[in-house]
Amino acid sequence: MLERVADYIATEGGVPPESALLVGVSGGVDSMTLLDLLRRLGYGVQAAHVNYGLRGDASDADEALVRAYGERHGIPVHVLAVDGRAMQASAGSFQEAARQARYAIFDTIARQEGLAVVTVAHHADDQAETVLMHLFRGAGIEGLCGMPPARPLLPGSAVRLVRPMLGESRRDIEAYAAANEVPWRTDASNSDATYRRNALRNDILPAIEAAFGSGVTAHIASAAERVRAYRAASFEPALAGYLAGALVDDRDERWLREEALRAMPAVWRRRVVLEALARWSPATPRTAASAARVLALLEAQTGRRAVVLGGAFWRERDALVFVHAEAPGAYPEQALAAGGTVELPAGRIELSLPVAPPARPNTGSPNAVWLDASRVSVPLTVRAWRAGDRLHPFGMTHSRNVSDLLTDARVPSHSRAAWPVVLSGATIVWVPGVRLAEAVRIGAGTKQALALTFHVIPNVMRDPVGWQDDGITS
Repeated sequence: MLERVADYIATEGGVPPESALLVGVSGGVDSMTLLDLLRRLGYGVQAAHVNYGLRGDASDADEALVRAYGERHGIPVHVLAVDGRAMQASAGSFQEAARQARYAIFDTIARQEGLAVVTVAHHADDQAETVLMHLFRGAGIEGLCGMPPARPLLPGSAVRLVRPMLGESRRDIEAYAAANEVPWRTDASNSDATYRRNALRNDILPAIEAAFGSGVTAHIASAAERVRAYRAASFEPALAGYLAGALVDDRDERWLREEALRAMPAVWRRRVVLEALARWSPATPRTAASAARVLALLEAQTGRRAVVLGGAFWRERDALVFVHAEAPGAYPEQALAAGGTVELPAGRIELSLPVAPPARPNTGSPNAVWLDASRVSVPLTVRAWRAGDRLHPFGMTHSRNVSDLLTDARVPSHSRAAWPVVLSGATIVWVPGVRLAEAVRIGAGTKQALALTFHVIPNVMRDPVGWQDDGITS
């Protein structure tokens, strides 16, 4: 086993011999065996133990065992106590919450000690259990890959998580511990059938082994390894290609191209949406149901949205636009042609075809305006206003900041960040529902006019005074 683990940690984990490592150690046979193996192989090991305090004296005995082993072999041991009962009371899944807390602790210790690698004692039986758990939940290809031999410990962390014993069976690990007098303790909670993994480990897998032979767990782990290889060789390049065609992701724009989504197979369409959720709304569950809610927008009218955690996807003319809850103005610029319409979070803007100027253009509504067709360049552009934008309002002798005009018009703060402006070229000619520019108003020499109308979404404006959805004003 020493030789196999040494080879695995070097080839699969990319860890050079005699590297300094932090080993996560619970006190059970798996982690104590890993610590002993790495010590014997000459790695500079330190141990990290988390005491959740859930089993009283038994938890303290686990800690004492790890400390005693460290003292006997000159291994630094880092111990941190965590309130496991409070975690049980507040966490939806205690095991997942405990894992996240444990890895966060490992990351902190590793960075403090200048260690680039954390090792944990997952083995082939754990891998088989993980693959079956994912399969029973309806996982896709990534779930069927099981646990990778190495990955970043936490998202964005420079510390790597490595699993040196992923190719070893539980039987061989226990045999090694017995032959080499490695001390360990048995956690009674491993028999608690209320945890699904324990039920899988203690009841389901033994029944599978009885029917298909004792090598079945190794076969499942081996299948996961092959799926990972296929994923790296074909799935990931294909996914990168689909993402490049469909997903726009930069500081100011986050959206999915409708044309690209419709062109790809349904299975990839769903996978691209899940990737967008992972990037833009990481708290949203990455499930088929989440993807389906977003993809339903493809068949919805422009202006519809699907709310996710931290924001929403909006149905625009040619895209599904993600708008962060903290940055609702992040939708792309849109061209507004004569006779056309654009749909925005705040409402719908329409531009008429050129007509003869009306006899009485001013009806007093800022939601609908007439402008001189010869003074603008069509198509117009519609976008969210930006800091520093200015407009020279009709009837005034000087320009004003759009932000001040929005404040004066009582545009509420929850709508203000996404409020649209209409531009001719690079010049703002209208703040919908607020003011028209002096330079484009109808005058005595106007021969053709265009009408701009803003159909504001109900409740976008809290103050209804002066806000109507009909009439034309110059």
